[in-house]
Amino acid sequence: MVPFLAVTAQAFEIPVRYTELLPRSRANSCPPRPVSHIRLILSLLALVLFSAAAPAQDLPLTTAQRQWIARHQPVRIAPDPDLAPIDALDADGRQRGLAADYLKLIGSRTGLEFRVVRAPNRHDALKSLREHQVDLLPSAFFAAAPAYAAFSAPYLRLSAAIYVRHGDPGFGKIDALDRHKVVVVADQPWPELLAAKGSKAEIVTAADLAAALHAVQEGNADAFVGDPITITAAINRLNLGGAIDLSGQLDLEAPVAFAVRADWPQLRDILDVALKSISVEDEKSLRARWFATPAPPQDNAANAGAALPATNAAAVAAALKTLPAQRDLSDETRKQIEDLLHQAQDDNARADQFAQQLQSLRQTAGSAEADAQKLEDALAQDDTAALLAWRAALPERASVEQVETLLARERYALADARSSAAALDAQIRRQTARPAELRDELAAAHATIDAAANANPDQTGMDKSSPAPLTAAQHLRTQSALRLATIQIAVLDLENRSYEPRMRLLSAQLRERQRAANEFGQHVAVLEALVLNRVGADVADLRTRVVNERDSVGTRSRLLGETADANIGLCDQLAHAITRLTELRTQKQALDTIRQDTDQALDNTQERIRIGGVSEAVGLILLAEQRKLKSLPQLKRQLAALQTELARTRMELIDLRERQSALNDIGSAVDQALSRLTDFSADALSDLRAGLFRLLTTRAEIVPRLVAQQTRLAAALAEAEQELRELTATTEKLGAMLDARLLWTPSHTPVNLSWAEQLPGDMMDFFSPRRWLRALSNTAAAAFARPIRTGGAIVSLIALLWLSRRARQRFEQIAAPMRRIRTDRYRLTGEALVWTLMCAAPVPFVLFSAARLLQQVAINGSGFADGLAAATTTLVLPAAALAFLRALTAERGLAQYHFR
Repeated sequence: MVPFLAVTAQAFEIPVRYTELLPRSRANSCPPRPVSHIRLILSLLALVLFSAAAPAQDLPLTTAQRQWIARHQPVRIAPDPDLAPIDALDADGRQRGLAADYLKLIGSRTGLEFRVVRAPNRHDALKSLREHQVDLLPSAFFAAAPAYAAFSAPYLRLSAAIYVRHGDPGFGKIDALDRHKVVVVADQPWPELLAAKGSKAEIVTAADLAAALHAVQEGNADAFVGDPITITAAINRLNLGGAIDLSGQLDLEAPVAFAVRADWPQLRDILDVALKSISVEDEKSLRARWFATPAPPQDNAANAGAALPATNAAAVAAALKTLPAQRDLSDETRKQIEDLLHQAQDDNARADQFAQQLQSLRQTAGSAEADAQKLEDALAQDDTAALLAWRAALPERASVEQVETLLARERYALADARSSAAALDAQIRRQTARPAELRDELAAAHATIDAAANANPDQTGMDKSSPAPLTAAQHLRTQSALRLATIQIAVLDLENRSYEPRMRLLSAQLRERQRAANEFGQHVAVLEALVLNRVGADVADLRTRVVNERDSVGTRSRLLGETADANIGLCDQLAHAITRLTELRTQKQALDTIRQDTDQALDNTQERIRIGGVSEAVGLILLAEQRKLKSLPQLKRQLAALQTELARTRMELIDLRERQSALNDIGSAVDQALSRLTDFSADALSDLRAGLFRLLTTRAEIVPRLVAQQTRLAAALAEAEQELRELTATTEKLGAMLDARLLWTPSHTPVNLSWAEQLPGDMMDFFSPRRWLRALSNTAAAAFARPIRTGGAIVSLIALLWLSRRARQRFEQIAAPMRRIRTDRYRLTGEALVWTLMCAAPVPFVLFSAARLLQQVAINGSGFADGLAAATTTLVLPAAALAFLRALTAERGLAQYHFR
């Protein structure tokens, strides 16, 4: 009943618990409008019934909140007049836009009544809120949060974009804006967000959107930063479509929420309850109303085909049907006629297939130029606005499960786009080799026509005494072969003539699919980040609650303390799983890019070898491909580390599922834990039981979440492991192919004057302080990340150094009895050998430890660290040999007194 009344009232422009407070002078000056009796009666009836009806949805408001609503009516609001289509005022002073629709829903569900107080701009609206002249701002930015306001949960997130004057060079990212004059609308959060990202742009403010856009149009500013939703509406409203261009998007977001007076936190809580009650479908419909984009028109024109040679399939079928009834034919002749007729049937079937192919090819070729031009025009348009509009259209109040459903849909679309792009790429590769094939196939088809003509009995003087059925069969066979060859020639000729426009269309379609795949990839990245952020926020709240439970337990009971500490450990494990998922998402994107580049390099290498053989020129190209490859040992180490982590995660998942099963009956778990306790009174046991039951109930809430995240982590690790496995296999295959064909190709330029001139630059690049500082800082971080292993290595090194210092004294003590021939013992020689090895151990031990540490750093993708690790590993054995020789020849050492 209530939604019907709301719709009825809206249809007659009657505010539903939502009225406008106009200036008194205007209210007095406006004459009453003439209204028909029927409309007046329906309007009054709708108002009376709606006022008496209950809210459209029973919200879980407390008694205090309902009393507060009854005491604080109406709520005064100040819309932003310069934020259409999110928030605006029409000519009659009524609020319009997405925020207005949200307030109408909230008013219908809570009973709140809103009245508009007109403010000329956002600055005056903020001032009115600060001075309590209004109670609520419908479109406030979190980033520009004043201390005198309280904010509801966000109902929208606006992304930032860069706009420039038409014809000016654009800006693609934040760094490009440095030292340029950038205009923004006053009291919007973009200056603070730019500064937080380290931007050094010169920021100037404009009073409103129109002033900012005109500043860019007139050249008074180099760029304008704002959200594309309101800017697109302003450009259309001001007729600046050909004067202002979208240049790029920025990784900045500003949440939009309702701002209320700081002394009215009850209103904020009521708004949050109402926002939470709005379903995802409602949010989608609201955004579709204000942010809808038209679909491009479709062109279904097709060319009609020309007439083709008629088929003789009916005559061939009739001849086969009457063949058994002819008794005067020999078996050999009957077999010959049957073979000819079956060949004619096969030719007709193939000719029908070619006819269908010709019809399809005519349709494709006829519209190829127009379709390609249409796609190229669409591809020339910047799709940044579409991505930003998609991001703004995401339901802000969607749950994690609903966002994951959207994510699964976008992942499916991404996989479909990539599959389609791969199929188009393979088709283009096949079409690239078609011109040579077309010439051969055309020659073969013409030869078939010549052969069929020569086989005609009328032209070849066939024996007149041949049986009539055999002559008829030969004639039908010849007609079928001629038809087949004629249609095949038509297909090949059309394919040849339409080759360039069809290739142009295929290329445009491939770029369209690749662009779609890129868009879906960005959608997936945004949704994955959104899921992880929301889950991370939930986990942070959960951990805060668990820590509070631990603090409430205190030191009353060791059992309760250990149980609470275990809950905190599970929360930390959950937070680590989410952090690792974020890292894996970035790592998988990087691996996917590298794998695509490696696959492309493998295809290019195979094609170059197939076309050009192994000449010196081709060898140099292959050598360049080899130098771009990722280090195979580094990839194998990454793969081994990832496989180890995957196995460990799966083992932890098994343990977590066992814990989850044990928590199905919390009462039994509590009894089992308390059964191990003795010497407790009944009252103490009752308190322990209550506390333990509460803590295990919290654990029963944590463990399923942890199981879900560990399952996602295991799946992400498996995907990354598969990606890395394929990359390693492709790299190994390409490396082996290159090594097999680079035997006689010069691997380096000769050592000449140019090499000597380049040497100082290469040395400066190698000894660049930045590279070494980065490598050393990463090495130090890796060492601190493994304190036990690092501490053991340091202790071992100190022990080796101490023993090497004592070696000289021990050599003297061992040499003393060796001076006497009668006391010569092998034991003394063996002892001297051990001390010699200890003397030689510190240097190779240091090199080996450094190499292992650098290998750990290289797992994260540092090529410089990987090169240092390889070089250091190579130096271990030579360093050990030299150190041993040095210790061997020490005074009174092993060589001097024991090798006699």
